[in-house]
Amino acid sequence: MLVLKNKILLISFFLVSLYSFLVFWLLFHSKNDLLYPRRQCAFFYTYKGLYNVDKKHLKKPSLFKAIANNGIDFVLLTPDKNLTSLKKRSLNFYRDQTLFIPFSQTQKITSVVDLNQIWSDKFHYNKLHIFWTLLTYPFAPETAFLYLLQHSNSISKQSSFLKSKFATLASFNIKSNNFLSRFQIPSYSQVFHLVKNYVLTTSELTGKTNKDTKTLNQAIKNAQSFVGFDFLGTTKNFCSFLQIKKSKKTIIKPIGGKASLSGAKNISLYIHLPEKPKFPYQVKIYKNQKLFLTYSKLEAYIPISQKGVYKILVELMPPLPRPFRTYWTPWIISNPFFIN
Repeated sequence: MLVLKNKILLISFFLVSLYSFLVFWLLFHSKNDLLYPRRQCAFFYTYKGLYNVDKKHLKKPSLFKAIANNGIDFVLLTPDKNLTSLKKRSLNFYRDQTLFIPFSQTQKITSVVDLNQIWSDKFHYNKLHIFWTLLTYPFAPETAFLYLLQHSNSISKQSSFLKSKFATLASFNIKSNNFLSRFQIPSYSQVFHLVKNYVLTTSELTGKTNKDTKTLNQAIKNAQSFVGFDFLGTTKNFCSFLQIKKSKKTIIKPIGGKASLSGAKNISLYIHLPEKPKFPYQVKIYKNQKLFLTYSKLEAYIPISQKGVYKILVELMPPLPRPFRTYWTPWIISNPFFIN
């Protein structure tokens, strides 16, 4: 009887060990979110965040709940006229795993996407269509926002995207006097799900407030970021960089990077979409504000042989219910690459 019990225990121990080994093997041989919380684009870490959130909203618990539900890594608070330097360390803080930073007006940012401006564009475009949007919103908020986005002059003209000399970010413009803000319509979670800013850093965030603030602000200053309309499909795994091959080494520069044609054997612009879109898609590359190339591939190396400022725009064509027309809609908007 004792021998039988020992055999059962031995077999049980063996099965548990085998199961544990298989679990750990699968974890380490797959891109599991638990072990790989940040997908690396080449040698860079990707973090998603919000820009232009009023400090008054920090008093609302629903804001922090929405931030946690959307996996937001950082929040840039609305630029303060009285804040001319980010050296006021006491204003930076971590809440759970999200870093809150009081953004300074000395750091130039172009709001390529402003949610309030999109609403204003639609109101002036056709006031009657606003009622359709309001009626659709309670049942299909994403469809309502898509309709606003496709008819927004600030997006369709793409002037701020092409002409900007500074880093471009999506401005949430979340202030205490927003439309229907008393009723929290739309809710924080719905707004944060629509569009996000993604920043690429050369080092991983450590959880240390001052160090991480410096890391993020330096990356934003260098325009190492892109805007993703995540309600059309997740953009967190979008990857793009410059590959500069020289005689003895290869250099990788992230979005916002600068490179020189002199001394380089060849320069390539690498673009990899995060996933295969659910809708027809196209990738546009602009050079000096003019369309340089259009293609439809998930991954591409584009040879660069001329100096200029190169920007990437990925568009989708999601359908709208009849009788409304369907237009190309921005999905990913990148900051520029500079070739001298």
